[in-house]
Amino acid sequence: MSVKSRYFENPYARTDTPLPKVHLDTHSGLTKCLERLIRKYPPSKVSPFGGLYYGAASVSYLFHSLSFHYPDLIIAEKDLEYWQKAYLHLLQKYTQEFHNPRPSHCGVGDDKLTLLALEAATTTNENSLKDLCNWARTIIEDEKHNSKQASNEWLYGRAGYLYLLRLAASGFKENASITDLVNQAASVVIETILAAPRPWTWHGSSYIGGVHGTIGIIVQIVLTNPSYADRVRDDLKQVLDLQNSLNGNWPSSLESENNDRLVQFCHGATGVVHSLIRLRPYFPDLQERIDAAIETGRQCIWERGILTKEPCLCHGTTGSALTLDQPRRQVMVSYTTEDRIKRKITQKVMEPAQDGEGLWTGIAGRAWAWAVVDKGLASTFLGYDDV
Repeated sequence: MSVKSRYFENPYARTDTPLPKVHLDTHSGLTKCLERLIRKYPPSKVSPFGGLYYGAASVSYLFHSLSFHYPDLIIAEKDLEYWQKAYLHLLQKYTQEFHNPRPSHCGVGDDKLTLLALEAATTTNENSLKDLCNWARTIIEDEKHNSKQASNEWLYGRAGYLYLLRLAASGFKENASITDLVNQAASVVIETILAAPRPWTWHGSSYIGGVHGTIGIIVQIVLTNPSYADRVRDDLKQVLDLQNSLNGNWPSSLESENNDRLVQFCHGATGVVHSLIRLRPYFPDLQERIDAAIETGRQCIWERGILTKEPCLCHGTTGSALTLDQPRRQVMVSYTTEDRIKRKITQKVMEPAQDGEGLWTGIAGRAWAWAVVDKGLASTFLGYDDV
């Protein structure tokens, strides 16, 4: 597939073209997303697998996150807390079917660890949090005595486990004993990640982006424990060095350094730019370089971020929108209305999602983006940097 076919041309990307005045009913955009989510993927039909990436856990976490900002919102005659619990209860029915975590599968895509983190965060279940922390001993082991089989990235690896620890701890504000327990588990995992040979690899490739790569690992380490920023400064510099000086994009991996195909959160400028925005406060000596990278990276996203896959956080226009500044974010979000998506899919110019309910793969992620623009919330990606 050519580069061009991965995105629609942005008619406003030319520097001499003024931005349109977009009048969005953002609250309606949110409610339409949620209504479609409940109608098409009710708790009785959604997959219990997928961790926070897709499936029931990801939807449950969406409703949990939205409930803080929309305590009175009613969808399909129920409030958001009802739907959060309904999807969580589905997960709890499948506990015995979830595989045990292992060093190669312990990130936000792991079902058992995600369930423990959700239970801790949403029901303040201390046993779930302690069980989650206890898995650190297994996660830091070398799988089958071969460290190359262990994963350190966000979706399936140890960096994702660090996020789950933060999520679990979010249900226990100002609880010193819980904080100590989480910090102990996080520290041994971070040290294990840092002891791994550089560059970090996943499935034999040295990825760069937010989902499988270096920048995602750095984000999870620093947000979990900022005191480790000095230990990953050189890794961050290397990511900055890899930006394409001509168009502001990043390659997917070191092995594809001259490949400029993807502008997404998982691979390319979108994930790197958003991560740089979050990392900026922790690297004062690099802020000038980071600011320059963000500016040129955002221009790349603006030009090539209206993607031909169904809008979602990972590899769709929704992720592009959340990474842009205003007012370009508002324009980008206007391309993700449910009516527009349906029309593009019907015309067969947009690829429908495989896991259409998902927080990172479909409707749930779109709903979060609509909430961000509707309430003017901090532009975070649920499951990555919101806690």
